Amino acid sequence: MVDPAPGPRDETGAIIHSERLDLFSMSLEAVACLAAGDRAGAEGALGLTLPAGWPEPSDLGWLGYRRGQMEKDPGVRPWLMRAVVVRSEPGQMIGNIGFHGRPVDDKAEIGYEISRPQRRRGYASEAVRALIEWARREHGVQGFIASVSPGNMASRGLISKLGFERTGQQWDDEDGLELVFQLNLNPI
Repeated sequence: MVDPAPGPRDETGAIIHSERLDLFSMSLEAVACLAAGDRAGAEGALGLTLPAGWPEPSDLGWLGYRRGQMEKDPGVRPWLMRAVVVRSEPGQMIGNIGFHGRPVDDKAEIGYEISRPQRRRGYASEAVRALIEWARREHGVQGFIASVSPGNMASRGLISKLGFERTGQQWDDEDGLELVFQLNLNPI
């Protein structure tokens, strides 16, 4: 379900709601602050409190990449980073979710992270379902990809539960070996 009314610092007006969560699109300003390691600037741009310890220094590379994507193509913003907020704890970001870019060949690659204290509560699976449903209903996307480290058993369990099937593996220069999973849905 998409709410046309803007929420905290989401001037796109495309907040994605699930049963317990709101997924707010992050602005270029917020992503640029995150990529620079400027937590205070990012919190101000988002209107949210970031999870403790995030972003970590190892996150700055991919955050810089997302900033570059948004600078090159401002219209890609709804596909990229979204703050995950539990509706009962407004103002507190518990993680992030998004696609790696616009769909390619009717497939969109998803990425997500929930802060450690908030894990094991079903938030990641709820957020993934909501983002996939948004892409499917609003944009007709039918194929979804998830690349997961072989040792990340929690994420492998989550995507398996959601119906993703392993289709191969790949080498990522930042993350090393990744197992590739795909979910194909029927058109609506």
